[in-house]
Amino acid sequence: SNKISTGKFYFDNTLPTIAVDKTSCTWRNSALSVKITATDTGGAGLSSSNSYQYYLSNSSTALSGGEWKTYTNGTAGNISPKDNVSGTYYLFIKTVSDTAGNVSNTAGTMTDVSGTKYHRFGTYQFDFTKPTITLGSNSNTTYSKTHNVVVTLADERSGLASGAVIKYGWSTSNTTPPETANLRTATLSYSAGAGSTTFTAVGTNADGVPLTGQYYLWVIPTTLKDRAGNAQTSNKISTGKFHFDNTLPTITVDKTSCTWRNTALSVKITATDTGGSNLPASTTAYQYYLSKSATALDGGSWTNYGTASSATAKVEGTVSLNPGTSGTYYLFIRRVNDVAGNTSTANGTATTVSSTTYQRFGTYQFDYDKPVWTYVSKDIYYSTANDAGNDNYANSKRTVDITFKGTDVTSDITSTLTADNISVSVNGTAMTNKTLTTVSSTSKEITYKLTIKDITGNGTLNVVIPASTLTDKAGNVNAQKTVTTDVNITIDNTSPGLSFAITSPTAGYYKAGQVVTITATYNENVYKEITSKNLIDTTAEAPTMALTFGGADSVGTVTCSAVSGKVITYQYTIQDGDNGSLVIKSLGNVYDVAGNVKSASNVTPSVSIIADTTKPTITLGSNSNTTWSKTHSVVVTLADERSGLASGASIKYGW
Repeated sequence: SNKISTGKFYFDNTLPTIAVDKTSCTWRNSALSVKITATDTGGAGLSSSNSYQYYLSNSSTALSGGEWKTYTNGTAGNISPKDNVSGTYYLFIKTVSDTAGNVSNTAGTMTDVSGTKYHRFGTYQFDFTKPTITLGSNSNTTYSKTHNVVVTLADERSGLASGAVIKYGWSTSNTTPPETANLRTATLSYSAGAGSTTFTAVGTNADGVPLTGQYYLWVIPTTLKDRAGNAQTSNKISTGKFHFDNTLPTITVDKTSCTWRNTALSVKITATDTGGSNLPASTTAYQYYLSKSATALDGGSWTNYGTASSATAKVEGTVSLNPGTSGTYYLFIRRVNDVAGNTSTANGTATTVSSTTYQRFGTYQFDYDKPVWTYVSKDIYYSTANDAGNDNYANSKRTVDITFKGTDVTSDITSTLTADNISVSVNGTAMTNKTLTTVSSTSKEITYKLTIKDITGNGTLNVVIPASTLTDKAGNVNAQKTVTTDVNITIDNTSPGLSFAITSPTAGYYKAGQVVTITATYNENVYKEITSKNLIDTTAEAPTMALTFGGADSVGTVTCSAVSGKVITYQYTIQDGDNGSLVIKSLGNVYDVAGNVKSASNVTPSVSIIADTTKPTITLGSNSNTTWSKTHSVVVTLADERSGLASGASIKYGW
């Protein structure tokens, strides 16, 4: 027979279970409500000795960074990392037993820690930290035209949320932010969840205007969150200043030009930097060049106006501009750079020579050349200028015109010359009848005509133009100018000397038909008339010579047979009726080269020439006797009242 127990035996081999309503969570910044439920369905029921505890660990293999906390079975409670330390966590739950001794071992991931198994759930991501703003550089005291600062936005836990909006700008204060108008909006490129992203804060205002001075960088988060929802709302301000210099250095010249001068010009050249970075140390950067050309470097050399042994705000020097050669000059000055790299461009005229640009000033006008008086021409005449006449001789009856000009090759001139200033003399005797007439006048040249009349004396005409009667714009004055040699005029107020000679025949008596040769000899060349520049050179041009014999009124005919400068030769053929001693009754006017006249009248040559054109006479003492006589004697007289009877007369007579 079967033996049946009188009662039941209770068996329980069903493991109790652990259930968690939230087995994980993504990034959050607050505690998580989690319900942990321990259950036994095998009948034995949960052991009263169970410890209902959990541990939120920052490790999946160890109990770390947290503490054991008790949960109420089946009741939701908040879990949060110890001290709200951000990170990825794991929920460790102690196993539970039923009264039959079964132990839970299936829920979650069973994880052995130091020989004890736990139910592990997770991950649970907690992020209590705001995103950070980090500046790649917090200051830079080296002056520069720009400072670009890399700005990093980061969140090391949940990562950055999308839609961040960041503004930045520069302020001279670390307590007063930039004005809204001077803020830029950063350009960001990242994906949600990115641990970081960067942008570059450029060193200008929002409108692109460069900065000069000492500035703080302000980064202002309009929207900056992580995926856990933490928001960064605090501005990030650089701890130090950034030094900017976008102010161009300047070059100034205290004398940017000068009008004509004949002395050195003192010029102060100043290179200045007010932007803060200063001008660099250099022994060759601060130079000038005085050039003849406005477009090229010509005729000068580069010269220092100053040097700098270290960076400085100003380099200045006073230089002496004195090219030594007359002309118009231009002052080229090397452009200067400050330490930040700004280049001077203001003042003067930017001029590029061989690909290098300089600052040019000017014009600077230097004139070292004295103005001068220069002989031009002369004219000697009697009544009208340019009348014929010899232009190297003059006398009191002739007018002398001397033309000369004052010039300056460089600058304009002013004349104070008057006729009284000009010295005109002959052998030390001053000539006072003189006038000065302006022929023409321009800015650099003036031409005068000096007219001299009533010139007395004999000798060289001396003409001296005094010094300091011609002044140019630079103040140069002329030196004394003697134009005596240039003019080359001899004053002759003495008439030519004259002598006569009978060259043939010899002294004696001459009859009709014989030729008498007479020479008129002067002590200088003579001319036919006062307006002629030609010597007497033909018979027709010779002055008329009138001869008389024995004081008769009749004038003999004279023929000019030869001319030779100082000598005129005449020939006269004795005519019937010419009787008596030859006398030169008159000789027509002749003139020396100066125009002095010479004439002659009633001159008896030193050789006696007597014309005798009357035949000897025979006179009978009686021309008849009617008284008869045995003889008659008649005295016969042979006679010649001029030349007398020649010897050898042969007379015959008869009845």
